[in-house]
Amino acid sequence: MVEIKFIDRRKCHRVVPMQVLCLGAGRTGTESMRRALQQLGYHETYHGFASAFETPLDSQMWLEACNAKFKGKGKPFNRHDWDQLLGHCQAVTDAPAMCFGPELIEAYPEAKVILTNRDVDSWHKSFTEAAVAPFYSLPGRITGFITWAMNSPFKYGQPVWKMVLEDFFHINPHAPNGIDTSAAKEVYRQHYAQIRKLVPKDRLLEYQVQDGWEPLCKFLGKEVRDAPFPRGNEKADLHERIEAYSRAQAKMLGMKLAQFVGIVLVAWAVKRWFSQ
Repeated sequence: MVEIKFIDRRKCHRVVPMQVLCLGAGRTGTESMRRALQQLGYHETYHGFASAFETPLDSQMWLEACNAKFKGKGKPFNRHDWDQLLGHCQAVTDAPAMCFGPELIEAYPEAKVILTNRDVDSWHKSFTEAAVAPFYSLPGRITGFITWAMNSPFKYGQPVWKMVLEDFFHINPHAPNGIDTSAAKEVYRQHYAQIRKLVPKDRLLEYQVQDGWEPLCKFLGKEVRDAPFPRGNEKADLHERIEAYSRAQAKMLGMKLAQFVGIVLVAWAVKRWFSQ
């Protein structure tokens, strides 16, 4: 069962060494990689699910990082900032972290780098259907508005993912013929080329999840596991996280309504008292 925690990362610091940067784009097996790395002993392994569903206050710092990188607002993150945000992690995968590949490589030059990869056309189709379309759907927009209106701890996630999609992947939600995702393919190619250029070959693994345990374990200096390679990002996984998110939001909404009703009742009682 997914447990949602509200942690102020600005009060945190590094408690374990950062060892693996998995900088492949989302929808290339990043959740499977997260599970694989955790089975190999890398705790925690960070994933976009963490900022979206598990520790939503993380998105407050991701928003600062995105504003600095994409909007020129605020100070770009240095190692101290990354240690606060990711200090509990030995590995990272998925967005938003992969959007900061150069910054994380500079902050953690000792870490090994993995590029989860897949055919760009196959990736683009999956990315559009599983990430872009839900974000800009009517339910997605309504959810974003509700979290903002409630001043929910989840409110920081929406602007972070908006910048990931529009400022990093160059998605245009206002194109004449609907949402235009065509630029994302070139962003994907350029991102992978940039990481290859920045990382020495002996510290870089190009990987597809169907490759299984052997190349991954060899690269990380681990014994090859005699077990099926994990599969993540299945519908059941996402459903469980959405259920936990919905329960948390419903609880917060109930508290907000209770506060509102309480204020109304107090105001009514005061009015009655002074009108007697």
